[in-house]
Amino acid sequence: MGEDGLNTAIVLVEPRNAGNVGLVARTMANFGVARLILAGSTALPVEKDQLAARVEGRPILDALVRADTLESALAEEEATVAITRRVGKERPGDLFPDTLGAFRRGLPPGTRVAFVFGRESNGLRTGEARLCHRRLRIATTDEAPSLNLAQAVAVVTGRWYEEVAEIGPGPHLTRKGVPASLALEPPGKAASFEALMAALEPALRSIGYLEGDRDEDTMNSLRRLFGRAMPTEREIRMLRGLATKIGKGSRE
Repeated sequence: MGEDGLNTAIVLVEPRNAGNVGLVARTMANFGVARLILAGSTALPVEKDQLAARVEGRPILDALVRADTLESALAEEEATVAITRRVGKERPGDLFPDTLGAFRRGLPPGTRVAFVFGRESNGLRTGEARLCHRRLRIATTDEAPSLNLAQAVAVVTGRWYEEVAEIGPGPHLTRKGVPASLALEPPGKAASFEALMAALEPALRSIGYLEGDRDEDTMNSLRRLFGRAMPTEREIRMLRGLATKIGKGSRE
């Protein structure tokens, strides 16, 4: 698999059903995605997963990474996308399979991207989806709303791969002929983004911007705003500096 596949990760949160992780690994191989991360407590993979992965997916299965929490799983990733079929105030869908191509073209080459899939039984919890910059909705019918885990991964990685198949692995050029890797800085790491949000909340509270029973809604809206913007490490440092100044100013 090329560098493109190594920059893309599939994150599975606490999968439970034997064979599912193996099927996901095989699907990833079909569409050139190399990194598999299991987040949270799970006994998988087991022998059934090795069989389900077949020859193509076993190298991915053998190289999978485990993380105690979803937050630690995403710490080094730069663009994170929660996959969901449910929508609402807490988890608005701002990406869809047919918009993945445009999303990918907006990222600098080499950006570390993680797609996060929830449990087979009930998907991602609200707090887990909140850790991701974007939310991709896979629309299904009311009569048969649930997709198998590997099916959901196939929908996402298949669309993701289509973009590479159409325009090639790069280097991609902007309209002015400048390599995209020079025109854009990569987004900051997820760990830096979480540190920004942790610093911003007390700063805003100190000046009275957060008060009353809508504090959580306001912070969630700001998280979604910054998440869509995917600020760079330099921009995150600037925003953290702003939060520090706000906090100091309120104490003077």
